[in-house]
Amino acid sequence: MSGMARAMKLFTAAATVLVAAACSSSGTVGVGGGGKINLDRVSAADAIKDASAAQIAKHSVKEHLTYTSQRLTQSVDSLQRTDRATLESTVVDQVTGATQSTHGEVRLDGSVAYVDNPEIPAAMRQNKQWIKLDLDHLPPRDSSDKNLALFAALGASYRGADPVQGSLFALAYPDLHRVGVETRDGRRLLHLAASVTPDTLPATPPPGSGITQAYLDLRRTQWKDQGLTKMSVDFWMGEDGLAVEVKQAESGTSGDSTGDMTQSDWGVPVTIVAPPADQTYTVPAQ
Repeated sequence: MSGMARAMKLFTAAATVLVAAACSSSGTVGVGGGGKINLDRVSAADAIKDASAAQIAKHSVKEHLTYTSQRLTQSVDSLQRTDRATLESTVVDQVTGATQSTHGEVRLDGSVAYVDNPEIPAAMRQNKQWIKLDLDHLPPRDSSDKNLALFAALGASYRGADPVQGSLFALAYPDLHRVGVETRDGRRLLHLAASVTPDTLPATPPPGSGITQAYLDLRRTQWKDQGLTKMSVDFWMGEDGLAVEVKQAESGTSGDSTGDMTQSDWGVPVTIVAPPADQTYTVPAQ
């Protein structure tokens, strides 16, 4: 795998934290207000809706993601807002067979992303440590300038990141279902599962899901750009509506991959600090 291909993977893994967390943490307005979910009786769809409210009420969460493919293993640790697109992630990238790992960082604050990725050639970064991307005004992906085209592709991974919409997105999976109630470390957890392909993803949001057409279309486009052909998700949540673990499997044109994410420290403060201006290259906005 080339250095630039690994750079793309590093960016994508950090962005995946937003997507996976959004799809995983779900709750009812009642749960958000301090109630409990009846794990034995709640339907899969109601569990997702209830958990969404519980996640948003906590405002933030700490996450750890391990992403594995045939060529790459990545470890991502993040602090993330659950009510808006705010994220701070550190990414450790280990290529299969390589002796050294690569360490990077991503900071996302609304429509602005700051990226520290040493695998992007220094010349492309104007010899700066950080890259700043305006997600609302990215360069065209078909730009004749190859550097700008790459930055546009990387920025597209974060565009439209929306934890609130993401927390409901499992409702678009046509086979969302209960697996059952399981006990882990003395705690009862509801196990839900779902899978989807580009052909089974609905053309319009399911009635009453709260998913917008714009978000559904965005995710469909992102999956197409990534060459995904199937995605499966298993997640576990407690009676408080908060997710404990999410496992995700993907198949696509670049092969198979898996992700395993755990959540903890709900409500932890998240503060995004912009890198020093003299260490930051701002990608030209369009």
